Amino acid sequence: MNQAATKARGTKSQIDEFLAIKRIAIIGLSREQRSYSRSVARELRRRGRDLIGVNRNSKDIDGIPCVAEIAALPAGLDAALVILPPAQSDASVHACLDAGLQRIWVRGQEGRASVRAELAEQCVKLGVTLIDGHCPLMFLAGTGFPHSLHRRFAQWFGIYPR
Repeated sequence: MNQAATKARGTKSQIDEFLAIKRIAIIGLSREQRSYSRSVARELRRRGRDLIGVNRNSKDIDGIPCVAEIAALPAGLDAALVILPPAQSDASVHACLDAGLQRIWVRGQEGRASVRAELAEQCVKLGVTLIDGHCPLMFLAGTGFPHSLHRRFAQWFGIYPR
């Protein structure tokens, strides 16, 4: 992995900055009550974040307003958390760039890049923060088990960002 792609994975300070943002879009917010995206949304809302979902089939999920596509996100957002199958990662990042989002977090597989290296390099050149991989819940204090264990494993295996 080249330097730009490594930088694009995200540093701990970039992750902390992302998680401090008040208005975040969740791309792929699911209608399924027990889905991972809903767990993340619940935790972020509990921490006072203002969320907007992107889901083609719903206008509202758990009181979170939704739009059908990334291009329909309202102005004023500068962060998006992409929680979609890996095959949709690149297209979603492109759409986020087109929408002018400055911070993009793609929840992929831990320790693996989900976004093509060329696209990660493009984000770096544009000054866009791209966090690729990592579970947001393992970076939030007080999330408990299994997220605390996930954090510990990431630290042990050297994939926890610095």
